[in-house]
Formats: sequence, C-alpha cells, structure tokens
Amino acid sequence: YSLRSSLKLLQININGVTSTTARFKLDHVLELAENYGVKIIVLQESKLKSDTHLKVKGYDIYRTDRQNKSGGGLMFLIRDIKQRLTLLLLIC
Repeated sequence: YSLRSSLKLLQININGVTSTTARFKLDHVLELAENYGVKIIVLQESKLKSDTHLKVKGYDIYRTDRQNKSGGGLMFLIRDIKQRLTLLLLIC
C-alpha cells in the first residue's frame, strides 16, 4: 500500500449531518466514496455539538465540533488506511 500513489480524498461542505435531508446528503457522499475508491472524506460545516454521537459503518471518524450555533465543524471519515495517525498529523 503506497499512501502517495493511491490516496483519494473527497471534500464537501455538507451543511449539517444530523437532519433527514443532511443524512440523505451524507449517504450520497458515502456512495460516491465507495464508487470511486475514496479513502478519506472531509466534511465541512458538520454542525455537530460535542454531545452528538455519530457512527458511519466502515469508517473511523475524527472531528472538531462547532463552537457556535451558526455553523462550523469539520469531520474526517477515514477508511482502510493503516497510517491514520501519521496522516492526521500531516493534514492538521
């Protein structure tokens, strides 16, 4: 597995992930990721609070939750990458 030669990333401003409409958008993003072999999904504007629990089958989730009521939040959904910690240190 070569991280440099095979890493595919999908990034989108999801504008929330917990409402019914947002969940539909997330399901569509997950389908795109599956179809194109994406290993990392980056979601801007997740709008999650720290007490919100979210699981996505097959993915490890790393997130920074919003600090105010108007928006914010960033999520990384990572699948099948053994070098997760190293990767996150490089990204962040």
